[in-house]
Amino acid sequence: MVLRAADSFDLVGTRANQVVAMSLLELNDVSVQLRGEVSSTDLVTGVTLAMERGDALCLVGESGSGKTVTALSIMRLLEYTSPVQVRGDIRSTDR
Repeated sequence: MVLRAADSFDLVGTRANQVVAMSLLELNDVSVQLRGEVSSTDLVTGVTLAMERGDALCLVGESGSGKTVTALSIMRLLEYTSPVQVRGDIRSTDR
């Protein structure tokens, strides 16, 4: 699943004469897996999105589709409540 909140990027710095742009929040191929004693279950797979300053994003889906798991993973709160493994990149700018 690929979601794009906006197509513009904020300039966050330069590196070796190259412009480095990063969104306010970026998720790249984020997957969450619930680890059990016998087996594991995929809760969310392959979420990719980017948000810029001033954007609003609404996650819409059926009950049990992973909206809350995705939000809790971004805030790193899920790992305190359940034995999960979060894979992929979750990045935010420090502003």
